[in-house]
Amino acid sequence: MSGNYKTLILSAILFLGGCSHLIKQQPNEDIIPVQNLQNIPKEINATVDNSEYKEIMDALYYENMLKLDKAYEIFHKLYKKTGKLDYLLEALKLSIETQKFDRAKSIAEEGIKKYPDNQKINEFLVTLYLKNAEFKKALKIAEKLLKKTKNERTYEYAAIANLGVVNFKKAAKYYKKAYEINNNERILKKLVTVLYDYLNKKDEAISLLETYIRINGCSHISCSTLIEIYAKEKNIKALISIYKRLYEKSNQKIYLRKITELYFYENRAKDAIKYIISTGDNEDILIDIYSKLKEYKKAYNIAKSYYQKYKNPDILARIAVLEYESTKVKDKKLLDSVIDKFKRSIDKLQRPGDISLYSNYYGYLLIDHDIDIKKGIEYVKKALAIEPDSTYYLDSLAWGYYKEGKCKEAYEIMDKIIDRSNEQEIIDHYNKIRDCFKGKK
Repeated sequence: MSGNYKTLILSAILFLGGCSHLIKQQPNEDIIPVQNLQNIPKEINATVDNSEYKEIMDALYYENMLKLDKAYEIFHKLYKKTGKLDYLLEALKLSIETQKFDRAKSIAEEGIKKYPDNQKINEFLVTLYLKNAEFKKALKIAEKLLKKTKNERTYEYAAIANLGVVNFKKAAKYYKKAYEINNNERILKKLVTVLYDYLNKKDEAISLLETYIRINGCSHISCSTLIEIYAKEKNIKALISIYKRLYEKSNQKIYLRKITELYFYENRAKDAIKYIISTGDNEDILIDIYSKLKEYKKAYNIAKSYYQKYKNPDILARIAVLEYESTKVKDKKLLDSVIDKFKRSIDKLQRPGDISLYSNYYGYLLIDHDIDIKKGIEYVKKALAIEPDSTYYLDSLAWGYYKEGKCKEAYEIMDKIIDRSNEQEIIDHYNKIRDCFKGKK
């Protein structure tokens, strides 16, 4: 059984939620939930003797005090004594609420013998069989339920049971029938998964999703499912379109970053820039784009304007980096300006990623330009405290030790990381540190 298949089965069963869907009262629910305990005394007719009534009130008291096992014991005893369905259902409900699923299954199996056509017991039992991966038994109950009631829930029981016995064709059939009742998006996702991954009906799966989105809009579930498919199909154009829809609906920048990545994947950086500009007020992503293109001067100018609006320390630290990268001559004037920006921002950073990135950059700058090697090492160590396995940060630390003349310590670090990177700067550092170390020997 493949990992994907196991995931499909698990996700299908998770909707059962420990049978809570059979317990909670919900308006317009197709399946009638178990009665609320508060209603039971009203249903007891005049033939109930005082001792039975007292036991019911005791059970209600225990349930109100959240002593559910004690309440269960009373209702189960009452069922054994009277054979009344209400008591069985309450014992069953309390077993599920306390997650005593084996006990619940035993009670349901006991009850189905006396009440073979009772809708509630059958629904509890099929749910418990599915939860326990007893798919053949679940399928038998599901098929019995479908003869009496054809609603979204019973069709879904049958679909999941057929998944369990690896009958994907029937699973798809029942998911379709469940979906046709009210176009439930969650069921659509399951149906699409079966069609696409297990029946090779890819066009049908895509068509169902696209139709749903065209009618109902781009929700997270439907569009995320379509994104998974388009990614498998390597349909970049369609992926960009979906992410644009998601961004326009949610205004979340994560989608803009996905769009940018996809444009870069197709070597369409200009289109990425044009789109980001069209969205307005997303200068931070433009800075990322120009930095990736190594157009540091453009990124620097946008970052300065961005900082004037928000005054965030992480933007100021980024300006320091861009100022350094965009200037060819690394003279004292430049270094003083860059260091001043780091001093004003570095200790105000909040996000761990920003702290590690800029602490390493600042530390390496102090080390490489022999400005303050000791302080530089302190900041590199600050970065390593967050990302201890970073090749770049370890290289910075080794370079700091090398600058201090600690060639042995530097070489021990570089010897462990040299095989991790093909970057020329790291290779150059390794060669110099190795030569220094050998000279020491």
